[in-house]
Amino acid sequence: MAGLFGLAACSPARLASWLTPSEGVRREQGLAYGPLPRQRLDLYTPEGLSSDAPLVLFLPGGAWVSGQRAEYGFVGITLARLGAVAAVADYRLWPEAAYPSFVEDAALALRFLAPQDRPLVVMGHSAGAFNAAAVALDPRWGVRSLVSGLIGISGPYEFGAHEVTPPAIFAGLERIQAAPAPLTGAAPMLLLHGGRDTTVGPYHSEILAERARAAGVPVRHVVWPRLSHIDIMAGFAPASRWLRLGEPEVVAELGRFLTSVRGHPPAG
Repeated sequence: MAGLFGLAACSPARLASWLTPSEGVRREQGLAYGPLPRQRLDLYTPEGLSSDAPLVLFLPGGAWVSGQRAEYGFVGITLARLGAVAAVADYRLWPEAAYPSFVEDAALALRFLAPQDRPLVVMGHSAGAFNAAAVALDPRWGVRSLVSGLIGISGPYEFGAHEVTPPAIFAGLERIQAAPAPLTGAAPMLLLHGGRDTTVGPYHSEILAERARAAGVPVRHVVWPRLSHIDIMAGFAPASRWLRLGEPEVVAELGRFLTSVRGHPPAG
């Protein structure tokens, strides 16, 4: 995989989606949250949806150069089976777009989902976790007040442009922070990482968790020593769990976090 923050498991992700049964979950595909081709999302809604269930916007990884929502149906289905409405979104990628286009797309998707009047949780893996953290924590994107929770999985939250391939994705910047402003008043966070992650070091989640605690923001930070950058997502696919791949507790952590934000207003 080129660069520091890619997701090299596109084919395994697609396979996981094929092998994840969708009974009891209704899927609406290709909903437009903006006018551009990549501004589309798939919505997963469970049967028997409760009135206070949260809505989770999931942003896939792929180093801002790859990744598509069709490969992550297994994440949408799993979140729906936890009782949430799940939106799995595409966003603009390099070379068609550069920073901050993909963060702007995440903000646009949140605005599109906000009228559903549910607690909004923004979630991402790898590069998608950076996008999620930016809109949840940085007021300049204009949607922080909509967010009731942030779930970051194996995310890079502060890094140099030279660590990305190609560096032109963040042209004109030497140092990039998902949340350069103080975190005071931000929504609660769940930060998950694999201890064997050599793509995005676990220190990224540790530093963000420390900043959250210093600002008085509720945060749960969990590292699984045996999991890699890809392994941490395997627990979302039932087939992987049957084969004892990944870590089932990853999904359990998400379930507990989503329960905690039910009926809660955004942090502001």
